[in-house]
Amino acid sequence: MNRQFSMKHPWLHPSMSLSKIRSVKNKMLAVIRELDMEISTAAIACAYFEMLLIKGAIKKEIRNVLAAVCLLLASKFNAGAGDQVELLDSACDIFRVRRQNVLDLELYGFVQLEFN
Repeated sequence: MNRQFSMKHPWLHPSMSLSKIRSVKNKMLAVIRELDMEISTAAIACAYFEMLLIKGAIKKEIRNVLAAVCLLLASKFNAGAGDQVELLDSACDIFRVRRQNVLDLELYGFVQLEFN
């Protein structure tokens, strides 16, 4: 299945397989469920992640950090999304990334998404 996916999407970075993308999205949903946040926040975060994929901004080394960044940005823009500190802690635990790495790449993710 991963091979078919990479054949249909040759513009994607070779390290991004369908199973890895699905895994990241499942982790995003796990963070949202753990914190009992609105499901729309996860949907927005997944959309941001896919936008970054399409732009080629996501590579294997930083995919989990950027997924956490997408969750953080989605929670900031989604009304009533809750506490960002708690979200950041939970995302770092589930994605197994350092908090400082997420904060360092937050502006990068924001710029790559080109909010106009």
